Amino acid sequence: SANPGNFLAILDYRAKAGDQSVSRSFHMKKSGGKETTYTSPWIQNEIIQCCGSFIREKILDDVKASPFFSVLADEATDVANSEQMALILRYLDLVSNEVRESF
Repeated sequence: SANPGNFLAILDYRAKAGDQSVSRSFHMKKSGGKETTYTSPWIQNEIIQCCGSFIREKILDDVKASPFFSVLADEATDVANSEQMALILRYLDLVSNEVRESF
């Protein structure tokens, strides 16, 4: 398939944008190098899970620090007849003094 997938496309974008650390590893793999590049599907999923955990912890820290918050939930059935639920946290960001919504 000509489609490398989202993860590899983002790495390629970052390398082309001048990110030297990404460029060194990513272009070694593309040129046939045997060095570790951390681009296997298993590693990609691990990195995505780590990013998700980091984002979730940051949001929870902000919500815990806020004097006000609310939880919104919405459910819908998609075309495949699967139920999908969205959860939204709305809270006051004390740094910017603005109401934030996180999905």
